[in-house]
Amino acid sequence: MSISFPYVAGLFDGEGSVGLYYMKGRNMWRPVVSIDQKRDTRSAKLISEIAEYYGSRVYYSGPDCRFQLTRPDALRRFITDVAPFTILKRAQLIVLETWLDFPVYTYRVNLTLKALKRRA
Repeated sequence: MSISFPYVAGLFDGEGSVGLYYMKGRNMWRPVVSIDQKRDTRSAKLISEIAEYYGSRVYYSGPDCRFQLTRPDALRRFITDVAPFTILKRAQLIVLETWLDFPVYTYRVNLTLKALKRRA
């Protein structure tokens, strides 16, 4: 990748997000890291290069383009590469990395959350 990790970290701090989304139909939680940009030639090329490096693709929606990671191996690689250089979202990436360390995180954590809801 011709773009440096500190550059990607700065872009991620400003335009990125870390999320954990519940997929009701699949009955599981899905971790997501993404970077959104307004679509123009330069930003689409930048997002495409980052997506290609991490084995993802670019999603286009109206005037925006988005790079998104959901696979655990790609998320771990992104965290390893970018977290040391982030300022604003480092804590979120550390929490996500901890989440990924749970065995079979997508299913067992869901069962745990259901159990906690029943106790409440």
